[in-house]
Amino acid sequence: MGMTNLTLAKGQMWTPSVSGKLTVRGVSGKGWATIEGDSRDFVLDKAHKFSFPAQAGLVVQAVEDMEFCFETE
Repeated sequence: MGMTNLTLAKGQMWTPSVSGKLTVRGVSGKGWATIEGDSRDFVLDKAHKFSFPAQAGLVVQAVEDMEFCFETE
């Protein structure tokens, strides 16, 4: 599957409903990602890309208006 782009307004959240490993990359703006039960936060901007395991309980929130893309394996 190719990359899918999403846009979030400041404060908006997105929780994926996909199965498989998920890779998330910032395109513009800034946001953060976190996984339920994990104390770490991951900054999403155009300089960062992260991969998360399947069914990780991922949440992405925009700190400012942002665009990011994701793909599943």
